[in-house]
Amino acid sequence: MPFRLARMYYPRINVRIILPFLLVLSLVAIVAVFVVTRLVAGSIQERLNNQLINSAQSAQDTIVEYEDNTLAILRLMAFTEGVSTSITNADSERLDTLLRGIFVNENLYDLLVFGNNGETMFRLSRASNDVIQGNSLPTQTWASVQAVLEGNLDDQGDKFVDLIANENTDTLYIVAPVREADETIVGGLAIGIPMQEFTQLLGTQALSNISIFSLDDRVLASTFNLLTEIDHDQLRLEAITAKTALQTEETFSPIEEFTISQLDYQLLFVAFDVRSKNFGTLSVALGVDFVADQISVSRNSFILLFSGVIIAITLVGLWVARSIIQPIFQMVDTTRAIRSGDLSQRVRLESRDELGELGRSFDHMTDTLVERNAEISTLYQQQLKETAQRDAVLTSINDVVIVMDRERKIILHNHAADVLMDKILNDEPSLKVFADIATYPKQFFSPQTLPILERYYTILATPVRLDSGHYVGNVFVFHDITDIIAAEKLKDEMILQLSHELRTPLTAARGYAEISKMIAPMNMESAGDYITKSVRQMGILGSMIDQVIEVSLILANKLTLDVEEVNIVHVLYRIYKDHEEGLATADVTVNLPDPDDSFVVIGDATRLQQAIENVFRNAYYYNLAGGRVDVTIQQSPDCLVLLIADTGVGIEPFEQKKVFERMYRGKSADAGPTDHRGLGVGLYIAKEIIERHQGSIELRSQVDVGTEVTITLPTNFEEI
Repeated sequence: MPFRLARMYYPRINVRIILPFLLVLSLVAIVAVFVVTRLVAGSIQERLNNQLINSAQSAQDTIVEYEDNTLAILRLMAFTEGVSTSITNADSERLDTLLRGIFVNENLYDLLVFGNNGETMFRLSRASNDVIQGNSLPTQTWASVQAVLEGNLDDQGDKFVDLIANENTDTLYIVAPVREADETIVGGLAIGIPMQEFTQLLGTQALSNISIFSLDDRVLASTFNLLTEIDHDQLRLEAITAKTALQTEETFSPIEEFTISQLDYQLLFVAFDVRSKNFGTLSVALGVDFVADQISVSRNSFILLFSGVIIAITLVGLWVARSIIQPIFQMVDTTRAIRSGDLSQRVRLESRDELGELGRSFDHMTDTLVERNAEISTLYQQQLKETAQRDAVLTSINDVVIVMDRERKIILHNHAADVLMDKILNDEPSLKVFADIATYPKQFFSPQTLPILERYYTILATPVRLDSGHYVGNVFVFHDITDIIAAEKLKDEMILQLSHELRTPLTAARGYAEISKMIAPMNMESAGDYITKSVRQMGILGSMIDQVIEVSLILANKLTLDVEEVNIVHVLYRIYKDHEEGLATADVTVNLPDPDDSFVVIGDATRLQQAIENVFRNAYYYNLAGGRVDVTIQQSPDCLVLLIADTGVGIEPFEQKKVFERMYRGKSADAGPTDHRGLGVGLYIAKEIIERHQGSIELRSQVDVGTEVTITLPTNFEEI
């Protein structure tokens, strides 16, 4: 029963706080009315001085806050997707689309975009209540722009500030670079604010009149102009005096009195610094409403009286504060521990007042929070795992995967889809195919083959449904089958070419064999000649078949190299010996380099001989009787250059780019004395072998003059 009564009549917190202070403050108010009129007047000057210093500090804080806000806006613009690309392409329309919204939302006054040459390519300006594209400015002459483009850094970072005389007004610009993903600087952005607007902003925040002076003591802007016309020369003289004081490393200048339009003001000067760069001085002015009267009569008595009141208030306040603040401090300490991540802390207040109830409620909320955090953590880990699995699957898929919702908007896609969509942006036929796909025609629910960007894709659409059966969209899969189609086409061409080209040596070999069979009983020597010719034709047939096998290995990426030291001169002499009879028959002279063991490269001897032989064979096949083939070698520490030049019929300019293609036969292959059978893959095989050795092959030719083929091979080749 006593406990219940005590709990019932225990004073509430409002009674414990308000009632004692009402009694004390009533007494203080009675005394203060008299004391303030006498004592406060003596300290009014000090309060004015403190207010002036606070206003100056507020102005400086506002400058720093403006810097931070402007830098944040510059970062937002610089990292906006598409800005760096638009600057690189000088695409002002795209820049307008990307930056105008930020310009309007952030209530900017002036925005400049410049390229890597420093010249303005785009500008937005505020005119009255409209945003317009302003005139270009000579930004290439600004020191801040040059510093940004040169990638300079100072103690403040890579952003710089300039004060520019712009269109009859001074404007403060903060300039920042714009970089590509590889940190290459492609240009920059500059956000400017007219000094008059900037001064008005400082005055609003500092609750005082602000004037800003340049380094040459010129008045850049002043809020006094909003009220009345003032003598700027008089202000300038005050600034010159203050600047001398500020050069002594003082934070504030001495406080001076100043009269404007018969009103008295107090002035305080500080340095006008933006991003640690000094642009002049800044003055803060406060009006003096009255001059304090010095009251000395009975001051000591009132001081003693007021001191007694303060002591009484302090004692009562300490007693009241202790009963209130101690539980509050306990709750504050607990909340700080919980905020830092220690969810095991609890307030555990046992008092029966509102603070006790608050503490118990807080402990209950903390317990609930711990439970909810455990549930959320479990759900988050599950979602994180599912997201990682989905991203891993999409990333590992080489096919283009696009997910569209019911409104035909893309909601998910993989990297391959990014690449494809970027490529088709400027290709109208491909865009039309893509647009047709987005309309979900029924045929896309079974595989369809369509051309996009000169490639062929099989496209399949699959509807996406939730476990409930609700339809949410479609998954489109684009599978590139261009290589398959090309392989089928090449197979058809090779079969057609083989059926034509293989028939000639096969028919000749069969004919020579039948003739030798007929005349063998009568003339064995002549029969032997025909057998030799038959064997030669079979060799031609075998060579063609070998070429087909080589092309198949190249297309299947199964061409292997047996790497060793290879003497190119020895290779040339082996090739010459194999074709010595054919050269004599064709009446073509060959000039080879002298034997030298220093012309050595690392590679596959058999493959290199095959490649060089294909070039050498063409050099005398398409030569005329009495012609010449000159072979020279040059070697440096890094590479060996082999030049094979002939005096043959040459190659037309329009054919020179095609001679290294598969199955291509120039018109000289079917013309008169240079008619030779073949599949048109010799130079193709040579090029593939040389490039597998990390080398290069080039051809220069002039009709009726001859052809030069240059083969460059690295001396330090290492197979990958």
